[in-house]
Amino acid sequence: MGLYELLKKNKEKIAGTWKEKVLQIKLNGQVIASGNTGQFTNPVHFTIANSLDTILDSLLQDKEIPDQVLDDILRIRAVQTMPPSQAVSFLFILKELVRETAKNETFFKDLFGFELKLDKLLARSFDIYMACREQIFNLKLTENQKGVFADVEMGAGCPSALLDQMEMEKNKNKSNQSGGSQ
Repeated sequence: MGLYELLKKNKEKIAGTWKEKVLQIKLNGQVIASGNTGQFTNPVHFTIANSLDTILDSLLQDKEIPDQVLDDILRIRAVQTMPPSQAVSFLFILKELVRETAKNETFFKDLFGFELKLDKLLARSFDIYMACREQIFNLKLTENQKGVFADVEMGAGCPSALLDQMEMEKNKNKSNQSGGSQ
C-alpha cells in the first residue's frame, strides 16, 4: 500500500480532525465550530469546511486546487485580526496529520512529494491572503479619504443618520422661513 492509498483509507479521520482543528479559530470571540453548520445558519463554518474537503479531495486525486477554493478560506481569515502565519496554518495542520497517519510506514519518496505539493499550496495561499489584506487596506483607505468613517468615528453617527439629520434641518429651515413670512 502506498501513501495515497493509506491517506484515502484514512480520509474521513484526517478530514474530521483537520476540520476540528482549523475551525477552532475565533471570530469576534466565538469559536466557529458550533452546533449549527448549515450554509445559512453558520456560513463561515460551512464555507471553510467545504473548502477543506475540496482541498483534501483534490490532493488525494492529484488534481489542481483552484485559487477560488483557497480564496474562500483566506478571505474569511483576512478580515480577522490574525497574523499571516496563522491564516495559512490550516495547511501546516494537514501536513502534520499526514505525517501522523504515515508515521509507521516507509513512504519517504511519496511523503516528500505530497509535502512539496502542500508547500507550493502554502505559497499560493500566502499570496492570496496578502492580496485580500491589501484589498481590505485599500477599501479602508478609500473610505477614510472620502470621510465616510471619519464622521462616524467622531460620534456623528452612521452616514444615513447624518443624511436624515441634514434633511430634517433643511425641512425645519424651510418651515421656519415659510412660517415667518405669513
